[in-house]
Amino acid sequence: MANDSGYKALVEKMGAVYAEMKKMCDDANDSGEGMSDALEAKYSALKMQYASLTAQRQRSDELMNVGAGFKAEAPEAAKQVRNLPGIENASNKSARNTETEEYRNAWGSYIRSGEYTNPMEIRAISEASGGTVLPPLEFHNAITTKLKTMTAIRQIAKVISIGSYAREFAVESTTGSAAWAAEAASFTESGSTFSKVTLTPAKLTGLLKVSNELVDDAPARGAGFSIESILTEQFARMFAQAEETAFCATASVTSGPQNPLLSSGAGISTGKTTASNSAITAAEVIDWVYSLARQYRTNASILVHDATLGKLRQLGSLAGTVNYFWQNSGALGEPDRLMGIPVYASAAMPTIATTAKIGVIGDFGNYSVLAERGTYSMRVLKELYASTGQTGYLAVTRCDFGITLPSAFSVLACAT
Repeated sequence: MANDSGYKALVEKMGAVYAEMKKMCDDANDSGEGMSDALEAKYSALKMQYASLTAQRQRSDELMNVGAGFKAEAPEAAKQVRNLPGIENASNKSARNTETEEYRNAWGSYIRSGEYTNPMEIRAISEASGGTVLPPLEFHNAITTKLKTMTAIRQIAKVISIGSYAREFAVESTTGSAAWAAEAASFTESGSTFSKVTLTPAKLTGLLKVSNELVDDAPARGAGFSIESILTEQFARMFAQAEETAFCATASVTSGPQNPLLSSGAGISTGKTTASNSAITAAEVIDWVYSLARQYRTNASILVHDATLGKLRQLGSLAGTVNYFWQNSGALGEPDRLMGIPVYASAAMPTIATTAKIGVIGDFGNYSVLAERGTYSMRVLKELYASTGQTGYLAVTRCDFGITLPSAFSVLACAT
């Protein structure tokens, strides 16, 4: 590049921002109290700054590649130089993170060789990720993207990343009201009541075994079929099924979320109960929709099982007429609608006649939260499954789900 010193300063600034973010997370973990609102705001600002610096660096790299076509020798981009054993370089160490080319290359070697990876590459991974084996950013984003397409909750709930072991949300459980006052009369006291909802991410693990032959031969099959793509697809499917099953449960899952959507702990009231335990009428659905307060219907979504979805699509508006109140979206990626409200299906939701709670309508986007604790981590286990000629891959993530305002939701119950 024309200005190598400027590029180096950019990389060092990225490293400094990353180091500050990591220190904030480490301090919050050590204290056991999480981050205050002020620190959360500062952490979010640092994330935005880091994203901006990353985009700036990408533009500089692209410009460098373009300039190579006009020069006999393309200027060499500033590189992250790996420290040799016994040599410490503070600026290089602080600039390391999981987005560097060095990290991606070391990660590629690690998932194929496990503990037999070159020690220098193992060191590059452990130093950049704070000792935990974290996949590159592209791998994390690929799993997250697939998870969203495989689960309904991730499509409609608010998904946040928290920098501590727990996060508290202040909730206005009862609202205040105004009152008319006579002249020279005392004011009527009316205040809101606040409570809190605490989300504590639980550990979710997935263990996948792949034959050593497939690991060795995957690169020869092309970019569309690689060990990375296999791991991404399989772990996304594993986590999607486990998350949805836990989040939509009628009782707390062992070692999982303690107040899932349909449990008594979520506090959601029943808006309508069907007269039959095997059928739903259009009138009952209409009553259910309007049991939700007006202020929450504007951004509401409906969540039901696929089988219940089939029953809803067959309903006429009233009295068995053919005037259906179901609207097909007609657009790729857009949900179908019932009475103008988006409808989502989840195989984890209960079916008719199996439980009293068969559907939920509510403002998921504002009053349901899926909290993630950091990124995914992974371990390669070669020796453990050496006798069967396989390589094990252990992936770990931490997340929790909760309802922050029960009155923003309403349940459709099936007669028992």
